[in-house]
Amino acid sequence: MGTYNVHAGHCPQGQGASGAVGILQESVEDRIVKNEVIRLLRAEGNTVYDCTCDENTTKTGCLNKIIAKCNAHRVDGDYSIHLNSGRNDYHGDTKTGGVEVIIYDTGMREIAERIAKNIAEEFGYTLRSDSTSPCPGVKIDKGLRVLNSTKAPAALIECCFVDDADDAKVWDAKRCAKAIVEGILNKKISGTTGGSGVNTVRRIKPGTAYLNSDCPIYDVTFKNVIINGKKGDHITVLDHGTEGVKVRHNSTVGYMHCKYVMPVIYPGDKLQTVEDVTITIKKGTQLVSQDNGYLGNIVNGNFLIDSKSVEKI
Repeated sequence: MGTYNVHAGHCPQGQGASGAVGILQESVEDRIVKNEVIRLLRAEGNTVYDCTCDENTTKTGCLNKIIAKCNAHRVDGDYSIHLNSGRNDYHGDTKTGGVEVIIYDTGMREIAERIAKNIAEEFGYTLRSDSTSPCPGVKIDKGLRVLNSTKAPAALIECCFVDDADDAKVWDAKRCAKAIVEGILNKKISGTTGGSGVNTVRRIKPGTAYLNSDCPIYDVTFKNVIINGKKGDHITVLDHGTEGVKVRHNSTVGYMHCKYVMPVIYPGDKLQTVEDVTITIKKGTQLVSQDNGYLGNIVNGNFLIDSKSVEKI
């Protein structure tokens, strides 16, 4: 089994040298990815150290703390999780900003290439390259401190662009984490495939709702953040949308992405699933069969259950 350092880049959202903000917030999303990468690596029997800086400090102070934490351990590799910025594509141009993995030299090329390829295939992202690239999706940069000042081989992963609507539309932090871990370990693993709700495309109608994650609320251009909404904040949705909607947050009217909106659901509301849902039925639960079959039965309405999972009572 391996031993690894993993950290999310920058300070926490809204504190000190926090990350880039666009449709997504880097210092929010990179920490979700980091936590899931650590969980999945540990589930495979590996030792993992979290070297994230969660203090309110400067860019230099943040890097100093991350590097000190990384160098305190003898590991097989350091992995720095980031989201990129600079596309300024808030409405979508049908082209993704893409993914890149940055390394100090070609010693980490194979792992970096696997990580970049996995993320690109998972989301349909472009593999970003330049004149330093030994292969698509991988770049070499000797000037980054997390690469040149850490003792172990290191990779900085720019998962996608915070300010690209095409990237953000399909982004799922936990699926990205799984792609990264499979690249590090060079094998398929069991694990989450998303389903957090934040990344599900749903039709939003006017009415009362709340935020299911920390998220930005913009002016009408969808470029300038006017409010940093917090998970659980109540809002009023003022129009219809599947990607972006007009909302009122307290007394301020702005615009936000639908994936962060969770409408309030009342008894009797008609609902429809917008993604495949796995339902866990505990051992001992009594069910009523509603059709004939020996491979599967419809039970309690619309749930198809494997016949091997039930018995007659």
